[in-house]
Amino acid sequence: MIATRQLRIEVGTGRQARVLVDGLDWDVQAGECWGVLGPNGVGKSRLLHTVAGLLPAASGEVTLAGRLVTEGSRRGLARQRALLFQEETASYWGTVADYVALGALPHGRARRTDAAIRAALSLTALEALAERPLAVLSGGERQRARIAQSLAQRTACLLWDEPLNHLDLRYQAATLSLARQLADDGRAVILTLQDPEQVRQSCSHVLLLYDSAHIRQGRVVDTLDDAAVRELYALDLPAYPNPLPLALRAYTPDSMAQPH
Repeated sequence: MIATRQLRIEVGTGRQARVLVDGLDWDVQAGECWGVLGPNGVGKSRLLHTVAGLLPAASGEVTLAGRLVTEGSRRGLARQRALLFQEETASYWGTVADYVALGALPHGRARRTDAAIRAALSLTALEALAERPLAVLSGGERQRARIAQSLAQRTACLLWDEPLNHLDLRYQAATLSLARQLADDGRAVILTLQDPEQVRQSCSHVLLLYDSAHIRQGRVVDTLDDAAVRELYALDLPAYPNPLPLALRAYTPDSMAQPH
């Protein structure tokens, strides 16, 4: 579904250039949910933007469904992959339903009655808020609207950069469960996350980005052990009780909405 070959990503130019990724061969298949972990500033967001075709690679190539992301139109790309940006600075003064409907534009329409839009609102527990102005929502509610908009694109690949931003524990758990379910349904899903435990509980595969541009990747059960976490963050992290696994068992994509 998504493949990179000898991908090199740099930030800056000339002598100030810094290599973030070097020689990455990466295959993301339909039905897989990948978590991307690494310290701040290591290049997680830039990797997603490059894979999405929004930023150029220094060298190497990225293909989506067998075609180079540098070929074809932006609309064509938008029909194949949805990118959730880590932050959104633009203001939007319409309703939640209208905002989510914008996700359908790559398909040539943005009808609020579209089944995909209704499904996106339902999956993110926004049906009761559909007629409210987006601008009056809380940060967490707006984040769920942004996730819903990406779902309304109806793409086979989902690239979510820090999807848990602003979400409380209940919606974090529900969003991770939703990502896992989308992969189980045949999507290719990539998430950048901050907590290794969240990756262990929700992802099938993991990509570890190090400050040195070193990369490890593989199945979570084979790759993301305590030693890998200590090396990745250069910390001797103690064990700590994390309520997320319990929350993940309690919430499914169908029950994201209201607490019992």
